[in-house]
Amino acid sequence: MQPEIPMLEHLRPQYAKSFHCLGTSCVDDCCHAWEVVVDKSSYQRYERNPALQPRMKEYFSLITEGATERRHAVIQFTPSSKCPFLSTERLCILQKQYGADYPPEGCVQYPRNPYRVDGLLEQPLSLSCIEAARLV
Repeated sequence: MQPEIPMLEHLRPQYAKSFHCLGTSCVDDCCHAWEVVVDKSSYQRYERNPALQPRMKEYFSLITEGATERRHAVIQFTPSSKCPFLSTERLCILQKQYGADYPPEGCVQYPRNPYRVDGLLEQPLSLSCIEAARLV
């Protein structure tokens, strides 16, 4: 009798296992020239945080057409095309002050690019991240 082979729930390339954000050592940052979408639960969490109110009023826009739980608002970037939550050390202020899971879902996942194919979760890395591209 052959041993039972476990069913795969997700597929992740070998290079993705060793990925770690370089943080301030990175020659680039992932907080510019993107559309940062904010999921509804993150937006509501930010609304309850008085310290974030000034930035929310200035930089957040609600999505009016086609909004979903995952696409509730958008963060508008500064005139220099940077995220308003990017510190001078090129780190996320939201993450630094409130924890790793506090930024919007897309920021927390990046550069991981999960998607489902026939029910199987695939988890490659986006090559727009310099460290991910180096690993590939």
